Amino acid sequence: MLSHPYFEIVRTYTAMNWIVDAFHTGALPFIVIEGSPGVGKSRSFRPRAVSDCNVLECTTRAFAAYTWLYPREQVDAIALDDTEVLMGQPEGLALLKGLCQTEKVKRVSWNSTAADREGLPRSFDISAKVMLLANSIPRKGSSMAAVLDRGHLYRFEPTAYELHKEILRWGLDGQFPPHVDSEVYAFIGTNLSLIAQPTFRDYTKGTEKRLAGLDWKSWLMGRWGQDPKFIAITQILQQAAAGDPSLATAKQRVRRFEELGLGPRRTYMRQQRAAREQLGLEKLPRAIVKDSGDPHGPLPASSSIVAECSTA
Repeated sequence: MLSHPYFEIVRTYTAMNWIVDAFHTGALPFIVIEGSPGVGKSRSFRPRAVSDCNVLECTTRAFAAYTWLYPREQVDAIALDDTEVLMGQPEGLALLKGLCQTEKVKRVSWNSTAADREGLPRSFDISAKVMLLANSIPRKGSSMAAVLDRGHLYRFEPTAYELHKEILRWGLDGQFPPHVDSEVYAFIGTNLSLIAQPTFRDYTKGTEKRLAGLDWKSWLMGRWGQDPKFIAITQILQQAAAGDPSLATAKQRVRRFEELGLGPRRTYMRQQRAAREQLGLEKLPRAIVKDSGDPHGPLPASSSIVAECSTA
């Protein structure tokens, strides 16, 4: 009986690049790279070893993969990306068992009339090195184990710090990539300790939200699993810092927090200092106004307001 497949965990882009380079030279002729979405498997590693024309995005049926492989009998290396769909089909696993043999020359087969109708042989030989990439690879089943047993298996789990450094390698001449805003990059960089599941998509989506004028900081903190009370406090503080007259005083900010049903004053006060530090707000403007008789806030902006700086 085949043993349970063992995936070696790799934490750094440098180490993973060494492995991909070993694949490129032929030292590791069949490698499997598993990793969460958004860590750069396709962008950081695949281009080092396989040309784009020899990459199959495997959101396809097994016979389509067989058809794609046939004209590549003589290529040096191929990559099958997003292989979960292919691995979920019995025909796909049978195809991979042939393709991922350890011999230099492998035989893949399709023993049905579908090959005849397309004018394809029912089997052919292929000598390419094989790279499989996936977000999550099933571990169960004898057919799956037979495929994985042939390869060098790696689970790529970069730290938030590693991913943060990798972003800069995507730019040119020391510049940020065009899809990453420098302010978003800096904000994420100051909060790396909060990020349990790093992804490049935080940088691109954060940039898109910032350019759209949305509350991208609170969105990012929500993505990182922050307490909803903390997120609400940061939003209140951001609105206050932007000059919202209904949040001009600490009392008004506490009232807004209570109206949201998130807790009493002591809950707000316990977290607001950390939220200010998160946002880089040492002080907030405090409006001194004449009593308007309105218990819910200060006078409209047209009223006499004298702003002074005071710790919230």
